Amino acid sequence: MRRRLRRDAMLTAVLSAAAVLLTPVAARAATPPVIPPFNRAIDPYAANDEVGSCDAGIKPGMQDFRSFIKNRYGLGNSIDFVEACDLSGPGGHDQGRAWDWGNDTTDAADVDKVNTVLNWLLATDKYGNKHAMARRLGINFIIWNRRIIFLTPGGSKTWEAYACNGSASSCHTNHVHFEMSWAGARRQTTWWTARQPDGPGVFRPGVNDWIFRANGSLTNWGIPGDLPVAGDWDGDGVDEPGVFRASEHRWYLHGYGHVENWGEPGDLVVAGDWDGDGRDEPGVFRPSEKRWYLLGGGHVDNWGEPNDLPVAGDWNGDGRDEPGVFRPSEKRWYLRGGGHVDNWGEPGDQPVAGDWNADGIDEPGVRRPSTKQWYMRGVTTLNNWGEPGDLAVAGNWS
Repeated sequence: MRRRLRRDAMLTAVLSAAAVLLTPVAARAATPPVIPPFNRAIDPYAANDEVGSCDAGIKPGMQDFRSFIKNRYGLGNSIDFVEACDLSGPGGHDQGRAWDWGNDTTDAADVDKVNTVLNWLLATDKYGNKHAMARRLGINFIIWNRRIIFLTPGGSKTWEAYACNGSASSCHTNHVHFEMSWAGARRQTTWWTARQPDGPGVFRPGVNDWIFRANGSLTNWGIPGDLPVAGDWDGDGVDEPGVFRASEHRWYLHGYGHVENWGEPGDLVVAGDWDGDGRDEPGVFRPSEKRWYLLGGGHVDNWGEPNDLPVAGDWNGDGRDEPGVFRPSEKRWYLRGGGHVDNWGEPGDQPVAGDWNADGIDEPGVRRPSTKQWYMRGVTTLNNWGEPGDLAVAGNWS
């Protein structure tokens, strides 16, 4: 489980023998994580930072990465090792910037998960940047199943055989070892600095216009009486408008066609990624039944009361959206899988949810028509944006 490598030891650990192949993936691959919106600029390969002293405590970048992967895929076995403080063989674990993710090479489902994550980390992005997600996270090397890949400026950047003593721990056949540079561990790489947070938007029914904070507008899309939502309908990382037209039982999704016979008059609308595939789908909350109907995600019973206002978001960072409600009479939010939030909002506020600080977790927000103010949990209040008759939406408009 424990992995410590000095820089010179790392280099001698790479054997000249032919690379050992990964166990074949299962027939049905796990769903890769969604790639957040980035521009072309990307980090250089991560530094191979020396370890000369202990630095207790898991570092924030590794904590974020660990939670991001564990929440989506879990552990295949009990190994979930991050930190130690023992310089007998210095390594990233001594400084809280390495993590051992428990999975077994003898288990097809574990191998499937691991290969999905590794392929995601090491893929070339749409701009031609190799090993894009690993570089954005500041990962400098990975060990798995008797193989190692160095992603440092002088590293091989290809999988090579790894010297081990035959045990599962030494050969990394019961866990994957990830290690970060200090830049990644301190959240100084583009995974954190270049991601775009969600922002406010409004639908203006009188003129059927959409206005997106800091990203322009869309004119004459929708009709009065439509219920507005926003979602990433095609999985490109950018949200687009959508409307539910109750009189037709139809959803119109900008850039992605329409959905028939989903919802009834009186339903309240949301959109979310119910199955973790990177695409948002329509959903409705039916107050008379206290039931949610989520396209592609089944239904949820007894979540909310007739006067609640529905929202949807990824409340725990697991890559799947869940229902939530704002209960104006209590000034309380009930977030399925994410607990509740008290004293956020007032009666008459329009509730929205978004990832306001780009940390991968959605938070409540409200638009107060009477004052033209937006209150988004965890970020600064936005003043004087929108008009009293606007309907609030939120999304990543970049």
